[in-house]
Amino acid sequence: MFKNLLKFSALFVLALSLTACGDSTSTSDSNKPTKPTVVLVFGDSISQGYGTSIVGIQYQQVTPGQTYAELLRARIQSENLAEFATINVINASLGSEYTEEAIYRLPSLLAAFKPTHVLLAHGTNDAGSDLPNSYISGNLSTMISMVKNSGAKPLLADVTFTRYGSDFAAAYSQMIVNTANVTGATYVALLKGVVGNPSYYLSDGVHLNDAAQPIMMNNVWEKLIPQFD
Repeated sequence: MFKNLLKFSALFVLALSLTACGDSTSTSDSNKPTKPTVVLVFGDSISQGYGTSIVGIQYQQVTPGQTYAELLRARIQSENLAEFATINVINASLGSEYTEEAIYRLPSLLAAFKPTHVLLAHGTNDAGSDLPNSYISGNLSTMISMVKNSGAKPLLADVTFTRYGSDFAAAYSQMIVNTANVTGATYVALLKGVVGNPSYYLSDGVHLNDAAQPIMMNNVWEKLIPQFD
């Protein structure tokens, strides 16, 4: 089964190579990497946005080119962060993937792309299937250990799950915060400024539309960029 997942994942990987282009004064030189940098975005459909899901179904929730990962690539380029060294943004997210499945897929991605930074953004499929927060936290912790053992810096995205109400959402978010604290991952409030606002959600109340993507990108940006070496 997981061999098939790896074949599927090759279809969804969006490798975005960045090179220096033009001048920018909005980012200081201290934020510009001096060695090659690879950012791996590793989540489910909320991060993938469009493409083929784990079960082989084509879907589109976000306009191609407008996912937060693609907007991150564009901003890195526009602010000339790749002036001193290349920066690659790779979106290896896969729709409908659970954390247990992600654990089996992650090692091959770490070996293939050798990322320097990994944004982990799984958990909503587990939560939507009533799997306990403790189980989700354990699997996220396993992935964070894999990332750290590979030499990359882990960032843990809080994709706050709101379908079951505000109390559940608060408990889910606190679980992500606690997991980040215990493991030493950098906490990223991915849906800050988005969560709870129906104008940013599709009709299912879970997936995010185009309007949410720039906000999500900014939330990643503020935690990711200070970590560049």
